[in-house]
Amino acid sequence: MDSAESLDTGTQRAFATVNLILVGLGTAVMLGWSLELPTVVRVNPSFVPMQFNTAVGVALAGVGLLAGISRQRWLGLVTATLVFLLGLTSLMQDVTGVRLGIDTLFLHPFITQMSTFPGRPSPNSSLAFISLGVGIFLFAWGLRQRWICWAIGLLGSATATIGAVSLLGYLTGVEAAFRLVNHAGMALPAAVAFVVAGGSLSGFVAQTARLGMPDRQIDWAPWAAALSVLVAAAFLWCGLRANEAAYSQRRLTAEAYFLRQGIAAPIREDLEALQRLAWRLERAGVPPGAEWWADARRYLETEPYYVLLWADKDFGIRSAISLVRPDQRYALHLPTINDTSNGPLVELGSRKIFRSAVIELPEGGAGFYAFMPIRQGRSVAGYLVALVDLNAMLFPLLDEYLQRGYRFVLFEDGNRLALNGGAQPFVAARSADYEVAIPIAGKAWRLALYRMPKGVAATRTALPETVLVLGLVLAVLLGIALRSRQLLAVRASHLTRSKQGLEKEVAQRGEELAYLATHDALTGLPNRMLFSEHLRQALVEADRHNRRLTVICLAIDHFQEVNNSLGHAAGDDLLCAFSQRVGQCLRRSDVLARLGGDEFIILCPEIVAPDFTIGITEKILSIMEEGFHAGSNEVVVTTSIGVALYPESGKTVEALIKNADAAMRQAKAAGRNTYVLYGPELGKTAHARVDLRRALRYAVRNGELRVHYQPQVELADGRIVAAEALVRWERPGHGLVPPNSFIPLAEESDLIVQIDSEVLRHVAADLQCWSENGFPLPKISVNVSARQLYRGRLLDDFRQVLDHYPAARGRLEVELTERLLVDAVPQNRRVLDALVDLGVTFAIDDFGTGYSSFGYFRDFLIHTLKIDRSFIQQLAEEAADARITLAIIGLAKTFDIEVVAEGVELPAQQAFLCQHGCARAQGWLFGKPMPTDEFIAHWKQARAV
Repeated sequence: MDSAESLDTGTQRAFATVNLILVGLGTAVMLGWSLELPTVVRVNPSFVPMQFNTAVGVALAGVGLLAGISRQRWLGLVTATLVFLLGLTSLMQDVTGVRLGIDTLFLHPFITQMSTFPGRPSPNSSLAFISLGVGIFLFAWGLRQRWICWAIGLLGSATATIGAVSLLGYLTGVEAAFRLVNHAGMALPAAVAFVVAGGSLSGFVAQTARLGMPDRQIDWAPWAAALSVLVAAAFLWCGLRANEAAYSQRRLTAEAYFLRQGIAAPIREDLEALQRLAWRLERAGVPPGAEWWADARRYLETEPYYVLLWADKDFGIRSAISLVRPDQRYALHLPTINDTSNGPLVELGSRKIFRSAVIELPEGGAGFYAFMPIRQGRSVAGYLVALVDLNAMLFPLLDEYLQRGYRFVLFEDGNRLALNGGAQPFVAARSADYEVAIPIAGKAWRLALYRMPKGVAATRTALPETVLVLGLVLAVLLGIALRSRQLLAVRASHLTRSKQGLEKEVAQRGEELAYLATHDALTGLPNRMLFSEHLRQALVEADRHNRRLTVICLAIDHFQEVNNSLGHAAGDDLLCAFSQRVGQCLRRSDVLARLGGDEFIILCPEIVAPDFTIGITEKILSIMEEGFHAGSNEVVVTTSIGVALYPESGKTVEALIKNADAAMRQAKAAGRNTYVLYGPELGKTAHARVDLRRALRYAVRNGELRVHYQPQVELADGRIVAAEALVRWERPGHGLVPPNSFIPLAEESDLIVQIDSEVLRHVAADLQCWSENGFPLPKISVNVSARQLYRGRLLDDFRQVLDHYPAARGRLEVELTERLLVDAVPQNRRVLDALVDLGVTFAIDDFGTGYSSFGYFRDFLIHTLKIDRSFIQQLAEEAADARITLAIIGLAKTFDIEVVAEGVELPAQQAFLCQHGCARAQGWLFGKPMPTDEFIAHWKQARAV
């Protein structure tokens, strides 16, 4: 399915407008960077500016979406690839820390505040570009498969969600929603652009798929919504975590500052106390007396962190006091105390306090000696020495931090000092979370601060996890709810379609039942009820307009025998074939119905005369002569017909049907294969015609027709050179029936085809017999009807008789009417040409009396022209007939065609014809049509003369 072929123009224009806004936004920001317009690149001075590369990506995304909508495939694919690569390379730089040089590839930004890497999109913008680039690529490729719609919908929703989270961050003031720790944040215009681009992509695909694939539900929408919620929750989780991390770092910095002050201040305070003791000792004199030691004891009670010692000027310990460890003897090594390489610890006024290097105390821990020279005059009389136990001094402070989940390591010149407050030594397996320098004696002790899980937990809340879990739960519930709603909608749609289909099926079933109620299930014809309705309406019209109509009832003769012998399936086939064949004999306005069993009924409205009805019945009887296919068998059946006329045979529906049925049963009783008119209303002429037609059919079937021959002679010498075969009917009990009485009836009912075939066979047989008995007549002409030619039997009949009677080959002539030659279709012309190849010649009968055309002299091989008797009868009296006769003779000579004059009855007619070049003639002057034996005798007599 094409990306946009299913949407209307207005919808496409709306989506195109939205994407043009993206192109305009990106272009405007790029111009703002190029022209150094601060108000263009960021909405508010306190907001993050939209980076130049971000603007490039937004503009490219808009171009790619426009290309997809306008079906410019390759432009869409190229721009989508560029958007994807922009996001991927930017994200790789953020993850790996490697700078690829693309951030300032086009220009150097004039605004660098709030940008970790000027020119580079933020990480969340990079993710959005990656998602958007893949979505546009698939969109430009085409919505060919369902999974592509899925993927585009999800990618577009993810892009819009990333932008929406940042946008909500700006609206609510939650910086973590649009800025990650130690990275630049997403700009407000970029957030809006991603919402617009992702929404446009998803919406366009949804609309296109909905219209282009109406049989499929766009079922990615619930999961896209769930993914959007999940992505939003994940971003909020990351933002809250980032906020917590930032807060934790700020708190750690503050804790380190206070810890630094908490370590440095006690040392300074204790050393100041030591200086005050030194001043008092100098005023009291050395060595210290009891009063001074009592005063020192009170100091130790206030500051119980010291072991006080008095050493002479040679660093010999003379006395010591300690309230903390009264029983402890300190075997001090003078070289250590004498080591002043660390310089003064602190300088208070004009006095300097020196300290030793940090040492490990016998009971564990670390400490150092601070000693102050005591002067008498200008010389040093001794030293007041204090042992500073760092653990004892700092334990209250450090213990508080230990309880809060912190560990410490104190370093001096790279050497670690244990500060564990009596706990087991802490072994750091990672770098310190924070380090602080503490200036001691001109040098800085380095305090490494480690935060343990307990300390980390103290700076964290359950809010990020709660947001993430709630987002996950909400995403699942939202996806399930929307999917359930979608499934319910699909189910409702299916139910609606099922209901509509059921209603349609019920309506169809109703129509079928209604149809079956009025039609025959086997043949599809109207049944008695519908026929009665048609007849009732026809009677109303006939009565209103004073018209006549006919009801014809038919029954298949001996149908039950077919049914019993061949089976019901064959009987059904016969009924269907019978109804189709009868229907071919009817007009469009006629109605054929099945009454049941083997009985059918016909309504013929608007008939002019009863003869029309008789013609239909005769035609139906004639078409029954061809066999019917009943299953795998071919059967020949006849039909009995009853006819009822309106208004003579009845004026109601019931009366007409009843009377037609009665006439049909009378036809059965009369021997079947015939028809009976109900009542004497047709008159004597109609009854005579009906009787003659029925008798003719019987005569053909029983061979009552005879072939007579009328000789054709040479006018010059009277020799018989040919003969015309004519059919005659000697009707038993009625005598000879004139040909003009029964030949038209035969032509109307197709009996003429059978008659012509029988005459041809009889003539060929006579020619064969005469030839074998020494009387070879040169030629006999036979008449052929148009029906025989059009039915396609003429050529087959000639081939059969010539194969069976070879003596007839070359001695048969076919008499055709002018009308038949003029109307001959190409297929019939091929038949006539084939007859010529068989040695058959053609004569034009009754030339000049019909539609004449010289064209057939060119198209057909004509052998003989026969002048009609109507021109010969008045040859002596009518000059016009004489001129016509002479013209025909002249025409025949022109075309080198033989001419035969018909109906010659007077010697004067013979003389005229002979005088003007007519070589042959036939008529009563030379011999009437006569039976075969009489013709042979006449021929023999003529030959003898």
